Amino acid sequence: MKRIIAFIIILCMVFSMTACFNDTEVPSSSTESSSNKPNEKPSEESSEEPSEEPSEEPSEETSEESSEEESSNEVVKPVVTEYGDFSSAIDKTASSTDRLKQMSLSRLAYNKGNSSYTASQLNSTVSNAQTIVSGGALLGYSNSSKLLKHYLNNSGENYIIDMDEFLSDSKVLATRDSSINSALRACEKLAREGEAINVYQKSEVVHHDLTGDWHYAVGSYFSHVEVKNLRVDGSVYSATIVYKVTDFYNWDVTDDNNVFKFVDLSPKDLYQLHCQGMAQEFLSQGEASYTISWVKGSSINTIPQFN
Repeated sequence: MKRIIAFIIILCMVFSMTACFNDTEVPSSSTESSSNKPNEKPSEESSEEPSEEPSEEPSEETSEESSEEESSNEVVKPVVTEYGDFSSAIDKTASSTDRLKQMSLSRLAYNKGNSSYTASQLNSTVSNAQTIVSGGALLGYSNSSKLLKHYLNNSGENYIIDMDEFLSDSKVLATRDSSINSALRACEKLAREGEAINVYQKSEVVHHDLTGDWHYAVGSYFSHVEVKNLRVDGSVYSATIVYKVTDFYNWDVTDDNNVFKFVDLSPKDLYQLHCQGMAQEFLSQGEASYTISWVKGSSINTIPQFN
C-alpha cells in the first residue's frame, strides 16, 4: 500500500514539473518584434523623413535670374567701324608716304647750292619764269601762273587752292564725284541710330590725269574725304562732307624738256632755283565742304548741295 501511495506522489511531481516547463518556454523567432533585433537596420521606408514636393511655379527670384540669363545670351551685333576705304575708328586720314618723302627731301635740298649752274644761268632762269608768270594768264594758264609766282616768292608758305576754280576742271570734278559717292555708301554702312560719328578716308589717294592749266599748276595731286557729324534717322542720313586736295609743289630735277614751247625753261632749271635758295617748294591745299541730307542709295548727282 505504501508503495502505491509513493508511486502516485511521484507521478504528481512529474506532472507538476512538466506543466511548469511549458509555461516558461521562449517564444519562437517568427513571433519576435523586429525592433528587438540589434543587428538589423531599420527599413529605408521607416528611416527616411518624408520630403516636400517642389512647387510647380518658380519663385520670383528664380524667375528674375532666368530672365537675366536669357538676356545675357542674346546675340549683340558688333559695331561696324570700317567699310571699303573708310573708317569711323580713326581720327584723321593718313598722309601719303610718297608726299611725306617729297617734303622731307625738299627740306634737305633747299639752299644747299649743289649746282653746276652759273650765276648767269640762274638769273636767266628767273627771268624766263617771270615771263611765264606775267604772260600765263593771257594764255589761259592763270592758276599755274599764280602757283609759279608763289614759288618764286621764296617763302615756302602753304598755298590755298581756289576750289571753285579747281572743280571747274571736268576731270577733277569727276574724281570728286566718284570719291564722295564712295563716301556716301560707306556712311550708310557705318552710321549708328541715335549717335553722331565722324568718318575718315583711311589714306590719301593720288591722281595723275590733269591736263592744261591745272596740269602745270599742281601736276598730280592727292585727295581724301572726311565726314563730320554723321547721323541716321530711319533711311535718311545727314552729315557734313569735306572733300580735300593736297599737292606738294616741286619740280623734277631729271626733266630737261621745256615747260612751255615758247619759253626756254625746263623743270630741271626751276628745281635749281630751289637748291640755290632763290625759290622754294611748298604745300598747296584746298577743300570744299557740303552740309547735306540724303536718302539711302542717293548719288551725288541727285543731291542739290553738290550741284
